[in-house]
Amino acid sequence: YALASHSRESKYVVTLYTPSFREIARYYRDTYVTDVAVSRNGKQLAILSVDSENSDLRGILTVCEIGTESTVDIQLGEQLPLAVSYLADGTLAVVSDGGVYLYHTDGMKKFVFPFTASTLSAMDISDTQIAVVCKADTLGTQSRVTVIDQSGSITADTVTEEKLTAIYAANETGKAYVCTQNAAFTVNNGSLVPFASYTGNLLS
Repeated sequence: YALASHSRESKYVVTLYTPSFREIARYYRDTYVTDVAVSRNGKQLAILSVDSENSDLRGILTVCEIGTESTVDIQLGEQLPLAVSYLADGTLAVVSDGGVYLYHTDGMKKFVFPFTASTLSAMDISDTQIAVVCKADTLGTQSRVTVIDQSGSITADTVTEEKLTAIYAANETGKAYVCTQNAAFTVNNGSLVPFASYTGNLLS
């Protein structure tokens, strides 16, 4: 387990624990930590952070080899990093306000899906896929739903006029679930299929 918290010694400290909650190590960061993830084999720790130097945001992905002093800092550029997760095959997935990034365990870039002229409105990461919703036009009347698998293949990509509020990434290839304020849809290989309807407002 990894826990990020404020620290007196630095802006943030990421504390690593065993499954029995025994402390293993601490990693101090002078940047603002936005998310952390531990690899499935317990050998790596990923720290997502942002540095606000001269009022400019600069995203950083730090990959640490647990039990050693080996760390790799990957510069993400002028964007806000939001989420990081290890997928089932060991691929490191990062979602920022600028795009989706996949990395190999050595820190080498594997795939990039930029949000070109689009604004991210919802996202989710499952064991094998990343699903995102972006505004497809400047007025925000259309939403683009994209599902990306751990190999970097786009398995679903569709535009809808439904006002989507949330997305859930399934593990089945090309499949996700999206919600509006009063209905849920299945995204299946690029098509939106009504899944359920309800009254009232869906909060999450």
